[in-house]
Amino acid sequence: MPTNSYSGYPVVLFYPSNAVCDHGFLCGEVIRDDLFKTKNFFIHEVVDTSSVPEDAIGIVGNISQKKTKNKKSDWIRLKSFEKLPVLEEVICNNVNVERENCQVVVYNQCNFLQSELLLPDCYRQRESGAVDDHFKLLIISLKHRQSLQNRSGGLAPLTKISLVTLIGILKHIDEFITVLFWLLKCSTLALHISAFVKNAIKYLELIHQRKSFTTLVSGNYILGIVADWFGGLLLIYWLMSIVNVKDILQILADNSEVVLISLKDMVRYLMGSPADLKLNGPLNNVLGKFFLFHVDLWWAFLGYSRPLLELGLQAFVCLGCLGLSFQIAILADLLAIASFHVYIIYVYAARLYRAQLTGLVSLSRVFLGRKRNPVPGRVDSCPYTTEQLLIGTISFTVLLFLLPTTLVYYVVFTAIRLVLIAAGGVLTEARFILSCLPLYSTLLWLFNSPATTRSVRLSPKIVRGSEFVLVASPTQDSWWETVKACRSDIVTPPSPLPWGSLLWHLATGRLVYPV
Repeated sequence: MPTNSYSGYPVVLFYPSNAVCDHGFLCGEVIRDDLFKTKNFFIHEVVDTSSVPEDAIGIVGNISQKKTKNKKSDWIRLKSFEKLPVLEEVICNNVNVERENCQVVVYNQCNFLQSELLLPDCYRQRESGAVDDHFKLLIISLKHRQSLQNRSGGLAPLTKISLVTLIGILKHIDEFITVLFWLLKCSTLALHISAFVKNAIKYLELIHQRKSFTTLVSGNYILGIVADWFGGLLLIYWLMSIVNVKDILQILADNSEVVLISLKDMVRYLMGSPADLKLNGPLNNVLGKFFLFHVDLWWAFLGYSRPLLELGLQAFVCLGCLGLSFQIAILADLLAIASFHVYIIYVYAARLYRAQLTGLVSLSRVFLGRKRNPVPGRVDSCPYTTEQLLIGTISFTVLLFLLPTTLVYYVVFTAIRLVLIAAGGVLTEARFILSCLPLYSTLLWLFNSPATTRSVRLSPKIVRGSEFVLVASPTQDSWWETVKACRSDIVTPPSPLPWGSLLWHLATGRLVYPV
């Protein structure tokens, strides 16, 4: 017989509120929690059978003593009072436990099993001492029992075969894109298709691994693709109802001509005296004519390649039916094509400015009697002759007085370049937002689904006299906290803007690339 003294950990009993019957055997497991110094009785279900189940840890209601003669060293006996459990007897290690050392927690098993945010990493194997929360340990216990009962559950065989086949096809497409990456990396659309295929492979492998389409991450991805595709179709339908492809090409050509004329007027303005600056006339005239020649050359190229551009625009419209994010990638490519001549002029201006700046820095060492030794990468002392000092002084003076003229063109076209990069960055952010829209988790949050519950609220409830039980009810956080918790790490966000490196590149004349 059990004794009446107990000096072990306090007992915490977790009882499911959605138990089918109020009398029978309590099936579950007993876990000793050394972190919180408690002994937890996790009751999974109540069954009414003629024999004692292997995982029985107690009884509830009226069960004959004959059925419980082989009870274990950890055993509890409950009584149902208005569908709430009341402790009758608690035995730990064959020792009776006083009721003052016991606490009953009533929980809803379905809510805890469906929640994905109470224990985000619930698919890992249970590790001793790795869980620092009673309810997380409860969820692990419930999911472990669920996995043992549903070993054959998961996706249907036909769905598994289709999923594996689709993953194989996408991997072959990804290998083909990887082979041609050196050619396709110049196109935003090609890069978007490559990222789309890679993300699809990752999500499908995640679905195949977890054997479910209903996780928050996969649900957000699938619903996001549907919303992206539907929005793209609506936009294409709206555009095609207003204008056709040839009209769109004519509109682009007219707008490009307006931009071209404005650019040529700006270059002619720089060839004069912009803002009453005194520029070097010969260099200013050469640079202005050189840049005007490239603008005219690019306009002639667009005119001769109009049939190819029309064919490419039709292909772009067809690809745009795949989704709104594809149309944004197409818009980024069209922006790059329309502003390619601006990029060429910016490269010339940046290279010329950097060459003059490097020459001035190198020639300034002549006045200090020093020179740079490229082998060890340091500046050493060097005696110069009179002729070398004279040539160095003349060269430094020429570069110094030519620098303002070059600087004006560099500043103007660098500003235009930064505006275009900013526009491309906005389009990139828009594509990223479309690729990770939290539509599925938002809908579940609006309908107060158990899947988006993230915390547990305990409320006491009087059972009999001064006895009470704690009722555990999962609760939701704010919408923004739920969205952040459901955010997937599969889709790579755009890189943050390196302001220090950008400013250094701008000051030294290094080329600035899209981030």
